[in-house]
Amino acid sequence: MPAPANRFDPDDLPADAALGEEIAASLDADSCLLPHLPYLLQDLDDFGARPSDVRRALTDVTLPDHRRVLDLGCGKGAVPRLLALEAQRRVLGVDAMPAFVAAARDRAAAAGVANDCRFVVGDLRAAVARSVRGRPYGMVCLLAAVGALGDLPETVGSLRRWVEPGGLILIDDAYCEDDAREELPDCLNRGETHAALTSHGDRIIAEVVCDGPETTAFYSDQIAKIERRALQLAAQCPDDADDIHAYVARQREEIALLTGPVVGALWVLRRG
Repeated sequence: MPAPANRFDPDDLPADAALGEEIAASLDADSCLLPHLPYLLQDLDDFGARPSDVRRALTDVTLPDHRRVLDLGCGKGAVPRLLALEAQRRVLGVDAMPAFVAAARDRAAAAGVANDCRFVVGDLRAAVARSVRGRPYGMVCLLAAVGALGDLPETVGSLRRWVEPGGLILIDDAYCEDDAREELPDCLNRGETHAALTSHGDRIIAEVVCDGPETTAFYSDQIAKIERRALQLAAQCPDDADDIHAYVARQREEIALLTGPVVGALWVLRRG
């Protein structure tokens, strides 16, 4: 059972305050809510690409012989568990939230893949900035934190340093429909997104569009779980109630975009 909402464990939070603020922003939360995010998100299996979409993306993809995978911003480890169970990969997951890393370790152990999934607390930006030592990975995933490494060309440029030639990069993001380009000037359309993803000479070998009734139902289920915890939390922490309700409202706005003019997608790149 989770600890009472108004008695969070400081060990569950990033030690670096600036990093904590950036994590909160990446989850559309004000920094004051950072201590409460593990409580608010406790019913969500993860926060990036769904394992079912990763499975679809890799269905017709020949995986590298090199079995090591790096998952940056791994959250609670849903994708590493999938890759270990179904693709016999050995995955290193990195996430800056100790509470999420602890959950990832517990869930990997429960799934029987603790020996194939290792999770560490760390800043993914620091991880990609380090020099690659020894063999690079056969696959690198960034499925919940696009933007942390810059724009799409910068992000792919950073990730590909960690992937052997012919290896895979899994990345998710969103693009806007062409007729919404003027309304959303900061959002690339599909063609522009493809150009950004392949700007270093890598090749898109699979694309999964996260759209349609199933995706809408998934988002609705997520927001219902968050809202239920938010009501509990607001009752326990009345001083934070306005910020908590504002967080839920932002989540609803994001879902309205993703079920409207903005299309979520997952891509598999083959490193050139």
